[in-house]
Amino acid sequence: MATGGGGAYRTGVFASLPLALLSSLVLASPRRVFATQPIVPEAAAALVCRVTNEARDGRRLRVEALDAAGRTTSDTGPFVLEPGATYLSSGGLAARRCRFTVEGDPRGVRAHGLVLSPHGGVLSLPPERAP
Repeated sequence: MATGGGGAYRTGVFASLPLALLSSLVLASPRRVFATQPIVPEAAAALVCRVTNEARDGRRLRVEALDAAGRTTSDTGPFVLEPGATYLSSGGLAARRCRFTVEGDPRGVRAHGLVLSPHGGVLSLPPERAP
């Protein structure tokens, strides 16, 4: 223990131990990952990832669109979706599936992919629990 400026403070390896424990607890919050099945769209069809929060409180989540190789074509990054709100994210023409990550309780979160056909049709893809 060292002193300086009238107060004691910790030095050495154990000084950062409480911070490391706190960080691991924060980072260990349960996450649920859901993804739609991959699609093979017709030419010029687009995939839109849609999520709605039907819960009474905000939900922290992330929405990603992935191409056929599993690379990210669109990523919202983590954000809070307020109660009653709906978020749409376009993955572009290369997107083949949507992945939704919900931090904490996933109840009340409704998510799916929408395939928008250039001929006016819409196909809804419900997500499944990702491995």
